[in-house]
Amino acid sequence: MYDSFVFLYPHTAYFDTNEGNLCTNRPDTDLETIRQYFRDQVSRARSQSSLTTLIVVKQENGELNEISPLIGQSPDDILLPTNVAGTGLDAPTRNSDYEKLSRMITGQNILLGGFHLQDCVFQLALELFAQDRQVDIAMLTTDFFYDLLSLPDHAPKTIDPLSHPIPLPEFLRHFKERIKRIWDVELAV
Repeated sequence: MYDSFVFLYPHTAYFDTNEGNLCTNRPDTDLETIRQYFRDQVSRARSQSSLTTLIVVKQENGELNEISPLIGQSPDDILLPTNVAGTGLDAPTRNSDYEKLSRMITGQNILLGGFHLQDCVFQLALELFAQDRQVDIAMLTTDFFYDLLSLPDHAPKTIDPLSHPIPLPEFLRHFKERIKRIWDVELAV
């Protein structure tokens, strides 16, 4: 059981963009089936956690961006408003805003999902990991889900193993060089 399922940026605009890209690449896509599968993955992540934290973008006028019905909002959810923007894996430095954000997240055993895997989710995961917290990534609750579905028919698509959270060290193994370059940290993964 996780202390918290943290979903970054559960906003309608991100889902609309990913669904639009998916339909462009795969015109035969049945969006309702895709949406239900994503909802099921989020529901599964929520059920494996004591609480859910939604990190939402706060606009300059103080309003929060719309939360997608694919994620939904429960009265028990913790909302963390932020204006943090990702800097990408190729940014020359760490984004200190993610350190501040990570300190507002409750618990030691964290399950992460959201947008975008190789930017905001990744940066937050590293900050939590640097605080000696256990971090797993629910891959099929990230934009990776849409990328996987966009693959051509002849490309291998293995969804079942990805429906289980991936421990951060295993995930980081793929990004070891970038971590060294950006964070100047040697990871023993």
